[in-house]
Amino acid sequence: MLSKKFLLLITLVCSHVFVNGQSTIEEYGIVLKNEKITLYERWIFFLDTNIKARQIQGVFETSASMDKMLTTVVDETRIRDWQTNIIKYQYFPGSDSIWHTYTLYKMPWPLNNQDYLLKYTIRKRTDSLMVLSFQDSLNEQLAPLNKNVDRKATIGQWQFEKLSNGETQVIYTIVTLPTGYPRFITDPIVRKNLMSIINNLIEVAEK
Repeated sequence: MLSKKFLLLITLVCSHVFVNGQSTIEEYGIVLKNEKITLYERWIFFLDTNIKARQIQGVFETSASMDKMLTTVVDETRIRDWQTNIIKYQYFPGSDSIWHTYTLYKMPWPLNNQDYLLKYTIRKRTDSLMVLSFQDSLNEQLAPLNKNVDRKATIGQWQFEKLSNGETQVIYTIVTLPTGYPRFITDPIVRKNLMSIINNLIEVAEK
């Protein structure tokens, strides 16, 4: 069962910003948009640090069901169909509501390749709403650190909601510590990459 502390952590990061012991709300700004997807972004203090981190949110609707979206997002046999820059992906089963994944991504120059060991938890599941949170995890047995690959602290969630028109609204939120590269380099790469990945996700999920 999820601890109350972890649930509070996810809530603060994914909906409000917690800065220096005071709760504040910062507005998202639209940074990219097409006919299907809207990307929002803001910079916040990462958890209880003084480090500014990018919080990015992708919002879209799809004809795929909530269950099909969940399968497409985490199933090892489908994830490579929509994330074409994956070098390696591993799924580590736990229970019906908690599991781990390891993903190694090939990143465009000048960025280093990036990897993530994430713990996934289904926080809420009803007939009309599913919330799947994820957070970086440190486990040298599952995924040893590689000095030539960037691995940053990460937290976020997928939210799938069944709408009255039969569509599923998806809200993807992620906060990751910055890589150290200037924003004029990383901003277009991060935004373009996420928009491309979500487009691929919709196409694969709706098949």
